[in-house]
Amino acid sequence: MPKTTFVYIDSFNLYYGIRKFRNAKWLNVDAWLKTVLPISSYDIQKIKFFTANVSAPAHDPQRSVRQATYFRALETIPTLEMIKGRFKKKAVNLQISKDLKIVAQVPEEKGTDVNLGVHLVNDAHLNRFQTAVVVSNDSDLAEAIAITARDLNKEVWVINPCIGGSTSAVLVQHATQIRRARETHVRACQFNPTLTDTVGTFTKPNSW
Repeated sequence: MPKTTFVYIDSFNLYYGIRKFRNAKWLNVDAWLKTVLPISSYDIQKIKFFTANVSAPAHDPQRSVRQATYFRALETIPTLEMIKGRFKKKAVNLQISKDLKIVAQVPEEKGTDVNLGVHLVNDAHLNRFQTAVVVSNDSDLAEAIAITARDLNKEVWVINPCIGGSTSAVLVQHATQIRRARETHVRACQFNPTLTDTVGTFTKPNSW
């Protein structure tokens, strides 16, 4: 029988891993995951998508609209659950030139890695899955992965979404299986440009 599988996606790690590729960001994560996992052996019953709402800065007023539209597309996936953190402004010293330094308020995403780690360990402890798939290359998740694999005796795959980048050595140390995202798979697994949900019809943002 296929193994009961839960997937945990670090959305910002995924986004920054694939955004340099044209026509890649409108990603159907369910379809993509099924190109990575042998679906005859792994039954994806839940996809947990960890993210936060971005703001719309003056230089890019449509940024939050594009994100909301993509979230709407993701919510057409029946197995997907979205868990949100938040952004918090952080004071950062920036050296503009040799003689000029400023203090800037820079948004910093808070909660994604912590939320992902907590959900991963909790679901494993409650025996909700046989296999976990973590889509991230964030070394901060190493201990949660180690506990899940070593102490709770679960199979844990790590998919590195940073196409072309090396996988964190500490994640390699603790995971059961390691895979890397492939550009060809990402490009092949895009949502249709026009989708329909319970609210109505919507389309992919032009810049995506």
